[in-house]
Amino acid sequence: MTRHYVIVGNGPAGVTAAETVRRHDTGAEITIVGDEAVSFYSRPGLAYLLTGTIPEKALFSRPDREYVRLGLHRSVGRVTAIDPGAHRVDLADGAMLAYDRLLLAVGAAAAYAFMNVYGQKLTLEHAPMVITTVTATVSTLTILVVLPPRHWFAPHYSPVQWLFVAASGLLSTVLPMNLMYLGIRRIGAFHASVVSIVELPGILVLAYLILNERMTLPQMLGGVLILLSVALIRPSGASGV
Repeated sequence: MTRHYVIVGNGPAGVTAAETVRRHDTGAEITIVGDEAVSFYSRPGLAYLLTGTIPEKALFSRPDREYVRLGLHRSVGRVTAIDPGAHRVDLADGAMLAYDRLLLAVGAAAAYAFMNVYGQKLTLEHAPMVITTVTATVSTLTILVVLPPRHWFAPHYSPVQWLFVAASGLLSTVLPMNLMYLGIRRIGAFHASVVSIVELPGILVLAYLILNERMTLPQMLGGVLILLSVALIRPSGASGV
């Protein structure tokens, strides 16, 4: 029986997954769902395209002919609902895709949204500092397992230098996380996500004012696009979750 694999996301993870499935299941039907009409391209490479460093064709590491060679079907649209019981994916235009196997490869945006929404649930049950402490502890233990201390400890550091490292960790991780959960608790996950979007242009402005760092044209355009996206979201009409 021919299996139908539906992969939501036409980015690096989605395309790599499709290639892997094809290697292990040569007769499978594979559909990649993405909300852009073009084939996979390098998002980080856009900055180099805007500055004229690379030509446009260099962005597309997987051109259309590669999809044809692998027998991949591309469906342009945005997923609005998933019915695991019926093995069905609904798209914004009313189309439906039946699947035998489903993979969500939608990138960091979904994970960040999940963290905010789940963070709001946690803040209803626990104090933000408790959540921050648990999160930081689990993250630290994970780092210790993946990268043992012998690989990152610097025995030549003086006590003052280690104090500086600890203070940097406190200011760059623990404090922002605690403020994030406080914000989620106060204004809700959706509004907190919208506010956090302005982080990047805010950093660029601070770097210009404090460090006298010059902003490039792509950076300024990116900041404008981010601020425009905040205006388009119109958070006042959305619920907290």
